[in-house]
Amino acid sequence: MRWLHLCLGYASVSLAVLGLILPLLPSTPFVLLAVWLFARSDPQYAARLYSHPRFGSLLSNWRDEGAIALPAKTSAVGALSLSYAMIL
Repeated sequence: MRWLHLCLGYASVSLAVLGLILPLLPSTPFVLLAVWLFARSDPQYAARLYSHPRFGSLLSNWRDEGAIALPAKTSAVGALSLSYAMIL
């Protein structure tokens, strides 16, 4: 099971990176899934995600509080609103 979790973790990170490029593919669920899979297969990789300069604090908040920080929610809603306004 360790190797399966490790392979699925790498696949999740790959999909998260694609989600940064492709507009309809979300990256957040894949990053959360990757850190969960890495925690079960190789904690060193999970620690690398937790210490990441961009995602680390968000992942730590999710792990500790089960919530996404208000500034992250605000920027996400703002980006969605801007995208919707541009479409209209």
